[in-house]
Amino acid sequence: MFRSKRVLSFLVGGALIVLAGGVFLFSKRGAAQPKHLGLPLTTWLQQYRSAPAVGGFLPVLLTAESDAAVKAIGTNAIPTLVQLMTRPDNALPRKMIDLLNHKRLPHAVSEMLYPFISQYYNPPLALLGFRALGAEADGAIPALVAMLHSEDDFRFAVMALCTCGVNGATALTETFPSIGDPTLRSYVLDQLEYAVTPLVESHIASFIGERMNAEPHPNTRMSAARVLGTMTNSLSITLPALTTALGHRDLGVQFMAIDGLANIGPEAADSSEALESFLESDNPSLRRSATLALKSIQAEAEVTKDEP
Repeated sequence: MFRSKRVLSFLVGGALIVLAGGVFLFSKRGAAQPKHLGLPLTTWLQQYRSAPAVGGFLPVLLTAESDAAVKAIGTNAIPTLVQLMTRPDNALPRKMIDLLNHKRLPHAVSEMLYPFISQYYNPPLALLGFRALGAEADGAIPALVAMLHSEDDFRFAVMALCTCGVNGATALTETFPSIGDPTLRSYVLDQLEYAVTPLVESHIASFIGERMNAEPHPNTRMSAARVLGTMTNSLSITLPALTTALGHRDLGVQFMAIDGLANIGPEAADSSEALESFLESDNPSLRRSATLALKSIQAEAEVTKDEP
């Protein structure tokens, strides 16, 4: 009985020491946060509101007051935003983040730790800050580009680069070929489906069309074709690229191109002849996909034609 209590006390004490160590290591990250009206940057970033979804961004934006505060802080916010978006290198803080994310800590402990850790690592909050700064966050581009090589950090880095406007998107597309891991390259392309804003879509669509043919790995080429089919605001680029991809050497790219044209709808009517060629394919899956795509394009085209 007493031994069990002693063991339990030892374990609890050890856990508290570990947590205290993690808190200490988090507190050593970076410089003090910039402030506006006496409040630190993360306090302003935590004041957000519901907003229409744009691409894959969360349907929230900063409130008008917090947006103005971040803009007032300006480029001084960049070091903190980059820190918030970068997963710690030290093993103990990383473990604490994993425990919080997977809800493996007692609720009371999580409630205590989360607000503290959010001051030092919180990619969604950082993204809200980058969205508020927009092109003014150009100074963060080198750090965000470096994150593209990290499996931990690339997702939010892709989104943040796109919020930096054409300069950020250009840096992303120029850096992409230097990503050596084909799986990570595919993941970065997949993330673009959720990251692209109207301002940079045509630039990214051109890049993806090129990667669809230039990528050395078939899975990456297929990712490029799939994401290209979601970019319906740049049809002057997307439609010709997807129509050409119907004749691609990869079966996976052909499937993605067919699905993309179906997703575009009646505006893909000029691709109908190329799609019809698949109706005679020896591959039953290709025949079925082409049939469904043609029905989708033609049915929606008829509805559009009948509308007053």
